[in-house]
Amino acid sequence: MNIRPPKTAPGSAVDFGVKIDNMDLENITNDEFAAIRDTLYHQHIVLFKNQQSLSPRTQYEFTKRFKPYGHGRKIILQSLRHLKAVLDQPQAMVKENGFLKSYQGLENITLRHPNHRRVHRDASSPPNISNLTPRQHAMRRYIWMSRTRAFTGAGLYTEGREIPESDLPSVAPSKIQILAMAWKNRVRGKLSLQIHPSCVCKIHLADGSVIDGLARVRGIIYRLQRPTISSHDVYAHDWSEGNMILFNNHRVLHSIGGTPYFTT
Repeated sequence: MNIRPPKTAPGSAVDFGVKIDNMDLENITNDEFAAIRDTLYHQHIVLFKNQQSLSPRTQYEFTKRFKPYGHGRKIILQSLRHLKAVLDQPQAMVKENGFLKSYQGLENITLRHPNHRRVHRDASSPPNISNLTPRQHAMRRYIWMSRTRAFTGAGLYTEGREIPESDLPSVAPSKIQILAMAWKNRVRGKLSLQIHPSCVCKIHLADGSVIDGLARVRGIIYRLQRPTISSHDVYAHDWSEGNMILFNNHRVLHSIGGTPYFTT
């Protein structure tokens, strides 16, 4: 297993991430997986090169070895937003821009490249954690914030564009998530600040009090996470055919690197 750090630009403060060349993920051994897992929780990003032949099923099974399916118990079986579900492995989604005549059983599909104007973490039911201060997600959070505008990629403007709670589909109070703001590294044991800024609506403090003014909540989250998008702390990956990248989803934020259909 050839592990090496990525190339970074002069003046970069990036001290995370590795590349692994010529790894056969279709036939990975338990020892190799253990080494990859340990590397991910130490380096937070692992880039595999030359994975053109990797099947969606293998990619899903490989990801599941780190943690079970991350969207709760209900498996997403259909395409959604800018994603297309692979027919034989619906947990695997296709992201692209433009027309695809044929890919993994999908025929004559047109995709729009996702928005690069915000950084985010992927959906995941929370694992066992040690936390400092929790934050609460809004009900039907992606519907709730669908009319808002992004602010520097690390938050949202507070302009009263949120859809009122009375106009949202009903949801049981028990389904509203209150999640940690600090997550424990499963290998190193260290805590990392990691918050989805677009979904949060309240902050629950250790003394039992709650901060629920939306502008104030967003301001606190933004102040805490703004350093993550400073240019010298950003790793800009140069995509090439056959790349597959893993993120420590409780340690780093990520974003798509281009949006051809945006003109303003």
